[in-house]
Amino acid sequence: MAAMDIENLENSRGCEPRVAIVLPVFNVERYLPECLDSLLAQTYGNFEIIAVNDGSTDGSGAVLASYSVRHPRLHVVTQQNGGLAAARNTALGRIEENGTFDYVSFVDSDDRVEPVFIAELVAAAEKSNADIACCGYYKFDESRRWTEGTKREACSFGPEEYAELVFSVRDWRHVNGGGGMVWKCLFREKTVSGLRFPEDRRVLEDEPYCVLAAGRSSSVAFVPDTLYGYRMRANSLIRQESFELAKLNARRLCLDSASNAPERVRNAISGEFAGAFLSFVRRTGKYPDFDLTPYLPAVSQAAKAGYLPQSRFLKFRLFCSLPALARLYHQLFVRRVK
Repeated sequence: MAAMDIENLENSRGCEPRVAIVLPVFNVERYLPECLDSLLAQTYGNFEIIAVNDGSTDGSGAVLASYSVRHPRLHVVTQQNGGLAAARNTALGRIEENGTFDYVSFVDSDDRVEPVFIAELVAAAEKSNADIACCGYYKFDESRRWTEGTKREACSFGPEEYAELVFSVRDWRHVNGGGGMVWKCLFREKTVSGLRFPEDRRVLEDEPYCVLAAGRSSSVAFVPDTLYGYRMRANSLIRQESFELAKLNARRLCLDSASNAPERVRNAISGEFAGAFLSFVRRTGKYPDFDLTPYLPAVSQAAKAGYLPQSRFLKFRLFCSLPALARLYHQLFVRRVK
């Protein structure tokens, strides 16, 4: 490439919005090179990776050190193990201290992204002046790649519909790209500045962060292309019993923080909170140690608005009003069937 072409390329990249990619790393030596290679192969020019080595005990730190020597856009922070949320929060603090980034993206270090992942999300956000941009995703393992859900056309919408996307309800039920995972989203930095993930390891981090981001947003852009690859692992959190409790705790946290949110947002959260409770009981045979009764009015309103099937609402109300009878019914019939 001629010297003038290189200069023009650097100038054009300097005009692009600046993107920070948050990469928490913990004991993923086997998968980390593939993830880093996919990030460094981005067609988008103006980005940096803030990788937080969260107390890895395998060779992940050595992999990061090797890549950072060869790729100056990769910055490595090392800390004692604090969990996924703590690692992301460390990176967010660095991003805010830096003060030069326009967008923030999150990638999990055992996953991979398509070469146009950042380029398409930034283009969608810039085109519609959106505070958040989301894309579709695919799943993969050692032998295959597949997508789930139906495809929806590119669109933009307000924060209330974004809450419905986060909880996969109404028009976003069974749509590829629905769900509250931050790793398929790009956030405008000034919109989410100061927001942090809950560091309680008994809580899934993503949905509470997305709900808070929705409250600060005015517009959201959706890109239907499957730009993010989510790795299916035999020991992933979603396959563990603790996932059900963490999901329930997360939705309870979302509901507790949404008292002043628009009714449409509260309905989306309330309906899925009730669903998470019933799923937890059904799959584990256990019961959470908090009182459901204060949540009954919100869940009732969600059911009236069509965010919760009547059959599920009746079961939830039974657990609130007659918990002993509900538990007996569950033990005698539901668990026996399972």
